[in-house]
Amino acid sequence: MRLVFLCDNYRLSITITDEGAFGHLPRNINSGSEGGRGLKLIARYVDTFSIKPTAFGTRVTLVKIRDNDNEACA
Repeated sequence: MRLVFLCDNYRLSITITDEGAFGHLPRNINSGSEGGRGLKLIARYVDTFSIKPTAFGTRVTLVKIRDNDNEACA
């Protein structure tokens, strides 16, 4: 797995790349199911969310626009 964080005055970008294959996000989450909520929750709280297949696996990219230019990237 490879994890890359990029932060500038305008956005925080997180890219996760691994060797796994991803099918699709479930349309409906069954309240009795034990999984399937993580990516849907993440997608609701970021401004841009993408899942793309690569030659070696899957790349997930999350982008959050920063509300305050004075916030430090830590």
